[in-house]
Amino acid sequence: MTRIFTAILFLILFGLRASYAQQDTGVWVQVEARPTLAAAQERARAYAEVLPDVNGFRLNSGWYAIVIGPYLRGDAEQVLSVYRSEGQIPADSYITFSNVLGQQFWPTDAALSEPEAVAPPVEQQPDQPVAGLTPQASDETRSQALQSERRLTAHSGKAPGVRWPIGSVSMVSRRRAF
Repeated sequence: MTRIFTAILFLILFGLRASYAQQDTGVWVQVEARPTLAAAQERARAYAEVLPDVNGFRLNSGWYAIVIGPYLRGDAEQVLSVYRSEGQIPADSYITFSNVLGQQFWPTDAALSEPEAVAPPVEQQPDQPVAGLTPQASDETRSQALQSERRLTAHSGKAPGVRWPIGSVSMVSRRRAF
């Protein structure tokens, strides 16, 4: 009797764990939402020029979301952190799940099958030049530059004149609490 009970308990726990693991693979970083398909396609195209794994989906609200992914939950949090710190995505970007996403509209040649999780971006080392930018000589050390940036962000919330590299962005005002 004890063996049967243990076996049943094991199967239940194992089934719950497998169910949880399946839900963990559909995690996305939502960077923007637009009210029209044309505007969303334009923004998705702009993001796709500078970021990998850009996708677009229709939301139940009728808006169109531009998302990055899919990732595992931990990887999505890392992607969110890295891209925010690099200024690649808006500061109000957040993690969302596949169950809130409707029909895919971007990329236009995307297969309708379930996408596989992709590897998160790796933070670039300071000595590696960013593609398209040429390093310039500076009389300021790296630690001095970091200290200056900390002072800027501590006083004003962000450096004056900082702009998103791909234009203005907007988000759906509604956020999910996790």
